[in-house]
Amino acid sequence: MESKKEPDTAINERARQILDLALMLNQALDIDEILLDLGKRVVEFCRAEGVTIYAYDHTSGDLYSKMEIREGVEEIRLPVSNDSIAGYAAKMGLTINLADPYNPESLIDYPRMKFDDTWDRRSGFITRSVLAVPMNYRNTGLQGVIELVNTHKGVKFSKTDVELISLVANAVAVALYNQNRISPKSGKFDLLLKKQIISQDDINRAIEYARAHHEHPLEGDLTTVLIERFNVNREIMGKSLSSYYHTQFIPYSSTMMIPTELLEGLNENYLRKNFWVPLDRSKDTLTILIDDPDDTYRIGEIKRSMDATEISFCVGLRNDILRFIDLAKGKSRIDEDITALIGDMTTDGEEIRFDEAMEDLWNEDAPAIVRAVNKIIRDAFEQKVSDIHIEPYSDRKNSIVRFRQDGVCYKYTEIPLSHTRTLVNRIKILCRLKVDEHKIPQSGKMKLQYGKKDVEIRVEITPTYNANEDVVMRILPSGAPILLKNLNFSPSNLSNLQKIISKPYGIILVVGPTGSGKTATLHSILGHLNTEEKKIWTAEDPVEITQFGLRQVQVNPNIRPEPYTFAKAMRSFLRADPDIIMVGEMRDRETAAIAVEASLTGHLVLSTLHTNSAPETITRLVDMNINAINLSDALLGVLAQRLVRLLCPSCKQKTNPDAAEFDSIRQLYGPEYFPELGVEYNEDFFLYRSRGCEQCNNTGYRGRTAIHELLVCTEPVKTVIRQGGLASQIKMLAISEGMRTLSMDGLQKVLRGETDLSQVLNVTMA
Repeated sequence: MESKKEPDTAINERARQILDLALMLNQALDIDEILLDLGKRVVEFCRAEGVTIYAYDHTSGDLYSKMEIREGVEEIRLPVSNDSIAGYAAKMGLTINLADPYNPESLIDYPRMKFDDTWDRRSGFITRSVLAVPMNYRNTGLQGVIELVNTHKGVKFSKTDVELISLVANAVAVALYNQNRISPKSGKFDLLLKKQIISQDDINRAIEYARAHHEHPLEGDLTTVLIERFNVNREIMGKSLSSYYHTQFIPYSSTMMIPTELLEGLNENYLRKNFWVPLDRSKDTLTILIDDPDDTYRIGEIKRSMDATEISFCVGLRNDILRFIDLAKGKSRIDEDITALIGDMTTDGEEIRFDEAMEDLWNEDAPAIVRAVNKIIRDAFEQKVSDIHIEPYSDRKNSIVRFRQDGVCYKYTEIPLSHTRTLVNRIKILCRLKVDEHKIPQSGKMKLQYGKKDVEIRVEITPTYNANEDVVMRILPSGAPILLKNLNFSPSNLSNLQKIISKPYGIILVVGPTGSGKTATLHSILGHLNTEEKKIWTAEDPVEITQFGLRQVQVNPNIRPEPYTFAKAMRSFLRADPDIIMVGEMRDRETAAIAVEASLTGHLVLSTLHTNSAPETITRLVDMNINAINLSDALLGVLAQRLVRLLCPSCKQKTNPDAAEFDSIRQLYGPEYFPELGVEYNEDFFLYRSRGCEQCNNTGYRGRTAIHELLVCTEPVKTVIRQGGLASQIKMLAISEGMRTLSMDGLQKVLRGETDLSQVLNVTMA
């Protein structure tokens, strides 16, 4: 029940108060004054028991406010997400008026929104009604949220309340915008931005990823995301955090001795959940490492729980804090030398028995052979390696272990030939393969533990010359698929891809050679489409990335007498009420024909093909005897992609190319299309080149990104397909309609300083 309508005189009086408030807002010295002092004035005329004014932090992507408590002023932070009323209002841009947030029926108009009662539980305050209004100023975007709590009469806020607080929100939004423009809030990553290690766009993309994974303590942490997914150097990140918090940054060190008595009476799970750990006590000063020294609530809890006259708070990374806790609890990760481990392996023929339970990569009590295999896998995992190659040779030469990182192999270590069979047998046992079989290939999979993470590895064992066996171990990707926005598409490619994947039926193909990221892209598309309203089936060989909500099938063509093929899986899917079908690969005409049939009967079909370009894909399908008319009707688009190595952000250097080099880039892009890039040769024109440093193992490159070629099947393209047009004809038509080839997309990334020309030329036909 809403309160009765106010008389005009009362409304006019409150409107006058709003004008007075607007004047005060314009005179505020800083944002803190707006958040703390002016909130009290809002309460006076809004007839509410409480108000919280949240400002939007444009650097971290959070909402934050200030609140006076007994220990001083506490900063409150909320993610822009569904997990709080204010966060939901900011995310959706909606005014939210709730009669009772504790009543589920009150939330029914706001799908997936949750009420965060943390403050009620901490303070004893009871929230009865809530009015949250997002604050936006013209085209500058979100500035914050105003949240009123509890009308004096204990009823829902009235329409008049909504109208008046909306006026207040406009006034506060203007004030916050002006404050940010005059003296923007310093951010944790200002040093990174200043040194051009990352861009604001990088931070925004990291914010989106962290928001999507906010329930995960590490993947939902913006600092961790920038380090793990955007390759920010940990040391430079430490300097940025130290500068922001005005305190010392302490990185993890396995040699640091932490007195065990410091952790007496402290619950390990509590420390892990709250990301802090005591490191040292010197005289009367206790040193605490915490991921956020400005978190007043946690700081207050620490001061109450720790017996110390003085406490010095230092800043650390969340991963490092967890490792320090392990170290203090006697679970130290002491690195062993792989050469020493191999030297300790037995070779006298003694039978080695292994535990059937899932192997822990940090098990320091295991036999030397076990620790050696664990060490190899652990180092590969930590170095973000994609493949491990174990290569034995004849003539009593040492076996070579190589890692593939960012698409390039390099030597990791050597193993004496006498130890190699023992090492291979250990890997076979982990995969439950036949130890006594040496003459035919074997395929398997192992699952290992790395701290709290599970590591899945696909293993292929191939017999080689002189009764040897090569082993290739592929570390399968874990975690959620990458957001489409984070796949480094050009704006036009992203827009066109989002349009075609929103179609209810048709075929979309992702093409390229093995190892070009096709499966990762398909799962990013599926992650975008994966909603409760859609039934999605996938047939894969093997299932490398798992997603909740997908019904994923592992095909097995080796089953006898009836192989479980992609075609057989698709026939089953068509009887299982699908909306979307993903087929790992169109390996044969039968699979392709069923895919076309499925798309023409009202299903969206996604798949991959091993072709060099998007136009060639169409002619390849026609060569597989797929009816050209049906294909033209079914095909929505073809996305070709390659992976190129990224220049190391820690050491890449600017270089001023000469006119000849500039002209070669212009010719490669196409002189008729080059003006669209808005690039001219002058003294300000520069590119980046690789140099090499410790962060990139002196290669000059760190990480990879994709270059893309998206062919959208427009009506003119469909006409050429029906007429049996050549790949070259389709290519020229598609380029005239806006498609940009792999080399053109790669050159755009060269001009942006992400990679260099040699990397693009290595993977394209330019």
